[in-house]
Amino acid sequence: MELTLSIAELTAVLNDLYHQGYPCFSLRYPLLDLDLATFDLDAADTVVRLTDRAEYQRRFEDLRSWFQEHDERYAIREIPDYTAYKTSLLQAGLIGYQNLDKVKTELLGTLTRNVLKGHPAAFVALDTNILRDRFFSTFVAQEAELKRKPLSFALTDIIRDELAFTYKYNERDLSGLLSHPNLTHHRHLVEQFWNQNKLKDRLQRLGHLEFIKIQSSMNFHLCGPTQGMDPAASADMRIIQSYQNFATTYRHVLLLSRDFDFIAISEGRPGIEPLMAELPRDVLPRGTIGWESLGELIYIWAVVFGCVELVAADNRVLRFFGLWKGKEPTHWNEELVGLEIDGLNLSAALRDIHICRRLGAIGGL
Repeated sequence: MELTLSIAELTAVLNDLYHQGYPCFSLRYPLLDLDLATFDLDAADTVVRLTDRAEYQRRFEDLRSWFQEHDERYAIREIPDYTAYKTSLLQAGLIGYQNLDKVKTELLGTLTRNVLKGHPAAFVALDTNILRDRFFSTFVAQEAELKRKPLSFALTDIIRDELAFTYKYNERDLSGLLSHPNLTHHRHLVEQFWNQNKLKDRLQRLGHLEFIKIQSSMNFHLCGPTQGMDPAASADMRIIQSYQNFATTYRHVLLLSRDFDFIAISEGRPGIEPLMAELPRDVLPRGTIGWESLGELIYIWAVVFGCVELVAADNRVLRFFGLWKGKEPTHWNEELVGLEIDGLNLSAALRDIHICRRLGAIGGL
């Protein structure tokens, strides 16, 4: 890979593009030949226009039909559908839960409990889907009130086990994707996926990274497995039971999930207060985004889609890879993207990044 960048370093790339006279560009998913969004950096707040839902679904269904007709039906599993696209906006923090205000109120409410006044200690517990949504990175770690007084978290190692990522692309998987005539000219991109995590496992890995981030926070408790539970019990039941065992007269658990059945099973259990996080019903086609958040979006789309292309007005291209040959666990843990430059001059950005890295290295001595 030509270069790997952190999310923060992507801002230097955007700055360089802007000063070179490229205030407008699109981010394209090459395997669907579709612009995921277009951006205008000239506005006071960067304007983002998202792709049309109907057009996304049409292109996805065309691809699905072809793969099914040609007995490559497993290949379509590696192309994110519109639901995955919509969820990626949530994972990048571009959109929030439908009832985000209520969720925020309940989270802040846990901070008002005072054990010195006889209140049980309050903990926030999360379901697997909330970790995959990157709720900690995009909301909790960014919210000013929660920075001043951090939340106390409880997570169960049953969820950590659920967030396994073991399936990787092999030659057969890649040849299945490349069997489509419109995808053969993307061979260079697809071959970068070899021996890297498949789509479902990439989403699992995003959740696993959230688990590690929360575990590294100051106020964290790890709930162990439940002794004596029927091994045939569902994963949801084992997760809930683990949290219920942690909840006592002296502990109150606010349990966040966006799974209706999970919430229903959690209701009425002593010490547990289930809270439903509702996915947004609709995505507005136009909005604004900060430059730092744009870097977050590029990172998430690179991971979810494997590769996205930044296409400038004169069709010059930057390719951001979330998967590449030789990507290692440290690249995942540091949330790096691979960069391939095709026609654009990023010498100013690369110089700034090099200086910042040198200063960081010196500062760490």
